[in-house]
Amino acid sequence: MWESHIDFKIADAQIQSLFQNGVLKIDLTSLEKEIPQVLDALSKEYTVSLPRLFNASDLMIKFLMVS
Repeated sequence: MWESHIDFKIADAQIQSLFQNGVLKIDLTSLEKEIPQVLDALSKEYTVSLPRLFNASDLMIKFLMVS
């Protein structure tokens, strides 16, 4: 579900280095630019799942979000 939206790209060379050395260093600033898109996708998926999470109808959830 939400895990499918978290897909930060890691270079193959870095993966090979991890397997060879047992250590992987990732510069988090390079991932920082992707965070807004990831959060947007996660929030949209969460919003769609609200009726199921609260066992309520779509209409009820929309009413509560507007109120």
